[in-house]
Amino acid sequence: LILTARTWKNDVHTKEIKGEGSIKPEKIFSLAPLLSILVFLAEAPVEIGLSLWLSTILSHSKGFSETLANSMVVVYWSCVVIGRFGAGFIVSKIENRKLISYVMCGALAGLLLLSFSGFYLSILAVIIISLSMSYLYPAMMHETSKRFSKKISPQMVGAQAAASLIGSTTLVPVWGMLIKYNINLIFLALIIV
Repeated sequence: LILTARTWKNDVHTKEIKGEGSIKPEKIFSLAPLLSILVFLAEAPVEIGLSLWLSTILSHSKGFSETLANSMVVVYWSCVVIGRFGAGFIVSKIENRKLISYVMCGALAGLLLLSFSGFYLSILAVIIISLSMSYLYPAMMHETSKRFSKKISPQMVGAQAAASLIGSTTLVPVWGMLIKYNINLIFLALIIV
């Protein structure tokens, strides 16, 4: 925190834009807010679900030993922590929306690599996915105040956080059932989400 304190004073992302209320949605039950809530409903289960089922996926479909597969879960969460910390330095240099696009592409590339790769590339895929997913949730949450009016921004933050929790508690067990039925279905489900 001490290393980043100097960036708090000159945060270019908090400057007011004239006429911002006229172009931003004012009602929470309009299309843009509902789509935003759905994105959070889908994003959190990918991040949480992948970490929960990663050991099973790697040991049953990629030939990892149980010990190594469990170690990859530690690698996954370590990369998430490193990615979130590192993103704090990157976000001041790259526009938030561009960075969201980049990390979404990175996560998709990592999921595709994990789906179609063998043993060694699966390790790289886990690192790519976790580094990409690490910034997605905070970046999208940070974007809320820019995308919606001051009137509904607080409600949107709450609704998006609630959608993340609902998605994590409902979709993650569904993925477990997919794995039990056919482990390859989990890759398809993750890529679609």
